[in-house]
Amino acid sequence: MRLLEGPNEVSIIDPNAISPLMGATGLPKSQCWAGRNLNPPIVSLISIRDSAEHARRRRPWNRAFSTAALREYERLVIARVAQLLECLAEQQGPIDLSKWISHFTYDVMGDVVFGGGSEALRDGDHEGHLKLIEDGIIAGTLYEHLPWLASLAKKIPGVAEGVKRMRKMGMQRAAMRTERGSESKDVFYYLNNDDGAESTSPPPAQAVAEGMLAIVAGSDTTSSTTCIIVWLLLRNPGTYHKLREEVDKFYPSGSDPLDTRHYKSMVYLDAVINEALRLYPAVLSGSQRSPAIGSGGAGMGSYFFPEGTTARIHMYTLHRDARNFSPCPDSFWPERWLLVDAEHSDNLKLSDDGVTANLRTTKEFRHNSAAFIPFSMGPANCAGKNLALMEMRMVICSLVQRFDMTFANGWNHDELEQNMQDIMVTKIGQLPIQLCKRREAW
Repeated sequence: MRLLEGPNEVSIIDPNAISPLMGATGLPKSQCWAGRNLNPPIVSLISIRDSAEHARRRRPWNRAFSTAALREYERLVIARVAQLLECLAEQQGPIDLSKWISHFTYDVMGDVVFGGGSEALRDGDHEGHLKLIEDGIIAGTLYEHLPWLASLAKKIPGVAEGVKRMRKMGMQRAAMRTERGSESKDVFYYLNNDDGAESTSPPPAQAVAEGMLAIVAGSDTTSSTTCIIVWLLLRNPGTYHKLREEVDKFYPSGSDPLDTRHYKSMVYLDAVINEALRLYPAVLSGSQRSPAIGSGGAGMGSYFFPEGTTARIHMYTLHRDARNFSPCPDSFWPERWLLVDAEHSDNLKLSDDGVTANLRTTKEFRHNSAAFIPFSMGPANCAGKNLALMEMRMVICSLVQRFDMTFANGWNHDELEQNMQDIMVTKIGQLPIQLCKRREAW
């Protein structure tokens, strides 16, 4: 075994390295992903290093999140958003929106992945499943950086209990779903080959691993991003007002904000979501890649990565680099997404920071779309991207139409960013807000 001297992790913010590193002919995943889950005998899709095996295992995911499948899931998401709105309307005084959105996304993924079985919005986290996921993600962070330690840790009683308990919970959920059978075309229906599209069905351990990945990847990421959007809107009243104008235009008093027919026309809503994802991507540090074992290393343009080196495109830094997005790369400015579209730029008003639509034609304005990768890119990109966007559009549109929202009195809104954690996914703390029904919207 050849030991590397010095650091063996490289963080990159060069957009020219994105495609060579993560594209169709890019590098495979690093060992960190298997390490996070204590090097199980059968890994989930996110941990597969062999490109041919990854392509084979990705096929059921592509079917599970196809356009036709998403149409089936839409009714499930609508029902959960309606339940969320009812729960919020019943609350008195300030609420922790982070808790409610977390319960919502967990219930949605339970419905979408396993055909039901969770009622966090109704009952809270009384079974401790959300806590198990959080503990497992935090515990896995150590083994991401020390994957060689994972094989030892899983054999020692009392060590890495967070990861072990999270896996056990996933096995129980998958076992319940398998015993119940396919009552609907949920994600597990495809991952377990209940649709018969593959020549052979996967072993139970593989279906369990894939189902657990879908729950974790789809709940925490969407929850944190949705809350960050609300937080950014309340910190920027001008943007909040503009979004409300658009929502009220398409969903006036008495109309149903869960009727998705107008979402494709809501350009400012999409700009708000994109800008939030630019500033706070759901995976702040990006996804690791590493040269294949036995390759001796790999050249990526002007870079060379020796075997045993891991590299990652650091999304948080990439998205805030003034060479990719300017002016105001650290500011929440959704208008930048409209300035690149001549169809909408003529109607822009002065933004709060005094930047005008004329910037589109100046050298000062930069908008490198190739440097915006909140859902990763290439063969290993986020399979559930469109489901996540569906959830965020529904929740944000509904909250803005139904409620007046303000920060809870006495809460320092800087705390959300100060307490933010990078634990593979972006983790936020509490978001105390005050809700007041907009009478004309109910």
